[in-house]
Amino acid sequence: SRFVTNGYNISIIAQNLPTDMLSRFEQKTLSELCIKYKNYTYRQMIDEVHRKEICPEWQNVSQHSRKPITEESLLKSLGFSEDEIEQTIAENESYRQEAILLK
Repeated sequence: SRFVTNGYNISIIAQNLPTDMLSRFEQKTLSELCIKYKNYTYRQMIDEVHRKEICPEWQNVSQHSRKPITEESLLKSLGFSEDEIEQTIAENESYRQEAILLK
């Protein structure tokens, strides 16, 4: 791995991470995010990513517990209609089954 973790902290241990699979837009976006958030503490980042404007599908749960974000809640937060959600979930399930069969 090119990364090492210590609790919730993650650090890069590789000198050069491969970027050849990223588009220029993705590289630019990642660079902008690094500049914007490089001085944030762990707590500040948690608060930032849990803002409703950034992650409306996130729900607060009791301390030290987790609640997965479902496909349905994610699609709903993106403005998909109930029909679109149903169709997208069915299509994704079809892709998952296809991937299993092609292994």
